[in-house]
Amino acid sequence: MEIISSVMRRRSCREYTQAAVTDEQLRQLVAAGMQAPSARNERPWEFLVVCSEAGKQSLAQASPYAKMCRNAAAVIVVLANMERIAANSPWWVQDVSACTENILIRATELGLGAVWLGMYPRQDRMQAIREAFSLPERCVPFAAIPVGYPAKEAQYEDRFDETRIRWVREGKATV
Repeated sequence: MEIISSVMRRRSCREYTQAAVTDEQLRQLVAAGMQAPSARNERPWEFLVVCSEAGKQSLAQASPYAKMCRNAAAVIVVLANMERIAANSPWWVQDVSACTENILIRATELGLGAVWLGMYPRQDRMQAIREAFSLPERCVPFAAIPVGYPAKEAQYEDRFDETRIRWVREGKATV
């Protein structure tokens, strides 16, 4: 599948079949995340790859919007290791966001479904994950990504909206 096709066809998937996802597929997803651009090449990401039923249950309880974690084949939790980040650097959020998006796009390429569940900056969600997996304070649970084979095929939706583009010609933005 061409990358642009994966970008255009990617959709949030919240319902999965019972089919297993292989360790190799999960490694490919994490590898795609690690290829993300990173300010100052800090690459602050680390990952929990949760395959156990108890772990998926803990993630489902970490947020009111995470119930689909229970039925996913696995859940990848993107963490930011604050010890990898320069003091007062604000760019880590963009770094792990790009990492998360890469995982979602690669999932689409592999025929998998996935959804980005934001955990950061919600303290209650981050703390629930830290406690469930005994994470140190330096690890910030940024996002949880349930992964599995989609229970139904997502329909393509053209989201292009010309009215959201402002062209700059001759020094002025057009509205």
